Amino acid sequence: MSDDEYRIGNVSGTGFAIGRGAVGQQFNAPTPQQQELKELLAELRRELEAHSGELEDADALSGSADLVERELESDKPNVGAVRTLLSGMVAGAGEVASLVEVLLRLQRAAAAIF
Repeated sequence: MSDDEYRIGNVSGTGFAIGRGAVGQQFNAPTPQQQELKELLAELRRELEAHSGELEDADALSGSADLVERELESDKPNVGAVRTLLSGMVAGAGEVASLVEVLLRLQRAAAAIF
């Protein structure tokens, strides 16, 4: 076998590099549940922006959305913090039905993952 020939048996894993000068890369595609959370967070941002004039404290809701997003993107999200933040946001959304609806969907999606 020459220097450029490789025989490989059963291999499993998430990143491989074979051969002289090879560099392995790992790409972790988001799960469908993670993708749904991303889409719901984007929808939440749009709703917050669209209804900022109708909300008693739009800045606080936006800050809470930042914290929720940070937690959900972390390696070990604080589930209790996410639940508390989302519940508080529902209360802060008042009578803006479309915002409440997005928040409730986000709560369900997060609960399904945790």
